[in-house]
Amino acid sequence: MQDGKDTLEVDDVLQPQLPWSIKRLILWIVLYCVIGFGVIALFGPLMAYFNHVNGWNLTVQDVVLIGQTYSVLVLTLASLAFLFWQCKKVDLSFRTIWGAIYPVTQVRYIIFALTFGVLISLLWNWKIVNFDKIPAKHPDAIFYSQMIVMGLLISFQEELYFRGMLYRTLRKCYLKRNAILISAIIFTAYHIQFWFAVTNLSFVFLYGVVTAFLVERTNSLTASFLLHVIANLVAVVVIQHREFLLL
Repeated sequence: MQDGKDTLEVDDVLQPQLPWSIKRLILWIVLYCVIGFGVIALFGPLMAYFNHVNGWNLTVQDVVLIGQTYSVLVLTLASLAFLFWQCKKVDLSFRTIWGAIYPVTQVRYIIFALTFGVLISLLWNWKIVNFDKIPAKHPDAIFYSQMIVMGLLISFQEELYFRGMLYRTLRKCYLKRNAILISAIIFTAYHIQFWFAVTNLSFVFLYGVVTAFLVERTNSLTASFLLHVIANLVAVVVIQHREFLLL
């Protein structure tokens, strides 16, 4: 409360005060990427082998999508379990790191997050998707599993780590502008494994800046999580079912 007005703007270091160092958090994400490359490299040939032995008659694209989806599912669940274990060691819960769940004063930020998420995802995919070509039809199971894994689980994991833990830890050591920029740079570096083009990485950097800004303004991961979810869900729909946008 300041002068009788309720404000969400956070001018001081974000709460809670997390005990981890920046070096340790960066080491975690580096190890996660190294392990991730190994798991994904294993899943692809494994799915191709099962497709051949069991006679599933899946296309190469289907095998790639299934291998990608379920390898990422394993990595995401393992990462969440690891983060949960680390939080329990220091007597913190995900909810404590998350912040406020849904105060009324966050509504304007949530509306902004949902709108920005749709727009940034459409612009992003407009650069990498050939809209003149209708995508190949894949089994619905692949589509729905990607919606759950890519849309929800990855969004939860990345927001918990990058904005909940990394950004809050950076905020203990730097002013908010510097903390936002550094966290966005690290977030972009993490996504180099997926997007090599400079244009695509610029979208990731912008996305990292906006989500960290939302956390700074609301002291919560709610708006940034919803932005992440809607952006990922739109991306999955555009990539696999963009015929809906061509009607």
